[in-house]
Amino acid sequence: NKGRGSAFILFYLMVETSTSWRVALRQEFKWDKIRFTEVIAWNKGFTESWVFKDQKTYLTIRITFAILVLGILLWSSLDMAVPGDYEYWWIYLTHWTLVVESMYFVSAAYTTWRAFTNKEQKLSADKHMILSWVLHDIAYPSTCLVMVMFWGLVFSPPIRALTTFTHGVNFIMMLVDVILSSQPYYIMHAAYFLIYSAVYIGWTLFFYAVKARNDDGDRYVYSALDYEDDLGGALVSIAIAFFFLIPLQLPLLWSVVHFRTRKANHTIQDNGDNQDDNEVEMANRITLQV
Repeated sequence: NKGRGSAFILFYLMVETSTSWRVALRQEFKWDKIRFTEVIAWNKGFTESWVFKDQKTYLTIRITFAILVLGILLWSSLDMAVPGDYEYWWIYLTHWTLVVESMYFVSAAYTTWRAFTNKEQKLSADKHMILSWVLHDIAYPSTCLVMVMFWGLVFSPPIRALTTFTHGVNFIMMLVDVILSSQPYYIMHAAYFLIYSAVYIGWTLFFYAVKARNDDGDRYVYSALDYEDDLGGALVSIAIAFFFLIPLQLPLLWSVVHFRTRKANHTIQDNGDNQDDNEVEMANRITLQV
């Protein structure tokens, strides 16, 4: 009987969680979520952690992340600058994304610092907070896509330490930041990531059209995007990215935020965190609907 009871409870929780996930996911596909009109009420979502109640601890973590990703950026730059190939550094999506990620972590650290040093007054949403949101919307999915596509389409042995940091560790940092923070992530905001991706594809076409060459002397940026000798393969690679990998990864990345939010809400309830009506309204805006 106990075994049956436990199985029933587990089945109920799975169904309830699945139903909640589907309902929340359907609510994501609303045109009003593509804008930033409610950002003025989202201060806490961008400056506080549901895990660390001590804001100073969270600020320290964000500053540490900013320093670490800047270190990876510097390491990657010097890796090509020392041999005299720095001009080629800028042609790769890996490095474009590393720049965006660095900008995000610096912006996030600065926004959190502003909130920490202005405790006596409510911060109004400004260009820094909106900038953090936009950069996050691009960096979160793009670091994942770069990691998957590099190891799946581009990588060839041997493995270098720098390679693991620019195609794996940097995404793990983004993932940890997402889990620790209270920041929102809307699937509709994938529009900004898609624009970013399309701009890069346009760049590779321009690179080919002007007959530029990479640091190995090839007429392409990546071998998977060889428009001259393997146009069909290049088109297939683009199709795989836009019609398979991206549609697959976006719900997964959103799900991390969704279940983090559910856990955060349950934690707040368990701790008996009494919020007044205004704070509850703000928290509801910050979190996803469950």
